[in-house]
Amino acid sequence: MNKSVIYLILAVILAVGSYFWFSKDGSFVFVPKETETAKPALESPTPSPTLEQGSIRVTLPKANDVVENPITVTGTARVFEQTFNWKLKNRDTGKVLSESFAMSQGEELSEFNPFSFKIPLAVGSPRDLLLQVIEYSAKDGSVAYQVDIPLELKSQETMSLSVFFSQNNPSDCSNVAATSRTVLKTKETGYIALHELLKGPATLEKVKGFRTSIPDNVRINSLNISDGVARADFSPELEVGVAGSCRVTAIRSQITQTLKQFPSVKDVVISIGGRTEDILQP
Repeated sequence: MNKSVIYLILAVILAVGSYFWFSKDGSFVFVPKETETAKPALESPTPSPTLEQGSIRVTLPKANDVVENPITVTGTARVFEQTFNWKLKNRDTGKVLSESFAMSQGEELSEFNPFSFKIPLAVGSPRDLLLQVIEYSAKDGSVAYQVDIPLELKSQETMSLSVFFSQNNPSDCSNVAATSRTVLKTKETGYIALHELLKGPATLEKVKGFRTSIPDNVRINSLNISDGVARADFSPELEVGVAGSCRVTAIRSQITQTLKQFPSVKDVVISIGGRTEDILQP
């Protein structure tokens, strides 16, 4: 065998060796040459919704805040018809303690508009609370977005205050009488007193002859007390179906006297949706 043949055989062996390697047991394993192919891009995980990404941004209270009666909730929302819902739950059992709806305020419906509302707490409320602020889908009623905020109630102490109802005195429509209510301790006594007033007489109070002239489903929009003047603004339900000068007088008297029980209040201005003129007409 001449040298040229030997060189050719060695070249073939070297070429073949670049494609094969010996395994531990001595057998040949084929290792193909790696071809240049485009690698698929790694997909970024979809982030969970945050307060900045969703339709409702709650600024107060914050998670794990210690709260008092009532809970003040503020933030901004961009929701259908500016309306969203809220629930307050027992965090341990999931039981719904109270629930309602709230609205954001603003002209630009496509923008985030501010909201502010209060949640009165009942006597016996648990220490561990869960506030849920919810946007329901206008299409099918499912939850479109939800913010869960765990909270801790500062105190379960109680206190007493009065609310004023009419009491079987048809000769004087402005005559109202006080009845005592036990409430969860609060610094916002005027607001909680109005909240208790809007609930109407309890069963035992009705037996004693107490009655209210205030319509059902009235909500407190705001209450501001400054320089001896309490300015109480209510939802439109306050004047729905109200007729007769006697009933109008009784409504005004119930609200006024309930607020005037507090030494800081000397006068009361009642409004409906910000309007003070042409409201509660007979």
